[in-house]
Amino acid sequence: MSLAAVGTTVTMSLYSFGTNTLAWSKTATIDDAANGLAHYTLATGDFATVGDYFSLIVVAYTGYSQTFVGDSYKVITAQQSSVTPNDLLQFMQIPLTDAKSSETLQLYIDQADQQLLLEVPALATTTDQKQIQFRLHCVRLAAAIYYFMNQSESNINPEIRLEKIKIWRALYKDAVNSLNSALSNTLTGSTVRRVQNTTVSDVSPLSSQYSP
Repeated sequence: MSLAAVGTTVTMSLYSFGTNTLAWSKTATIDDAANGLAHYTLATGDFATVGDYFSLIVVAYTGYSQTFVGDSYKVITAQQSSVTPNDLLQFMQIPLTDAKSSETLQLYIDQADQQLLLEVPALATTTDQKQIQFRLHCVRLAAAIYYFMNQSESNINPEIRLEKIKIWRALYKDAVNSLNSALSNTLTGSTVRRVQNTTVSDVSPLSSQYSP
């Protein structure tokens, strides 16, 4: 539609799903009035509160007003950057008293995260909750492999050690393949957008099935 009428304004308003509470209303910039093009640049604080929102776009001038449904948004909290040493020990089911130092655990975690991001670079910036869950799961698996590869056989049955490494490698490979497949098939042009990053509940992975 044309925005060329004198005094035309374009306003974007954000509302909370469920309550329909107005979060804010901002005036857009008209870029090409004849072709109906306008934009609004997000400002700091526009998505400061966690929740689900929808937007309405209002085009108005003297004697005329029309409302359009805009994009929907899910605001989620800051992303957990990586697995913690305690997460890794819980995954491997190793008591703190029997574990390697926190510095060594963190080294394995960092190596695992770097390895995963080399294999699936898109995970570095993803805000998709399922992909972040997969990322953390893959890091746990890879870090556990590093841990057991460097574990003295005097501390653990060699057969169990090798079997765990074999299982975790298979799980890691399957998870990375699933991630790459999901990323390659991600649909574009969705009307639902995620903003900010995500905190993931650290779901207990498959470790319980393979306890020593």
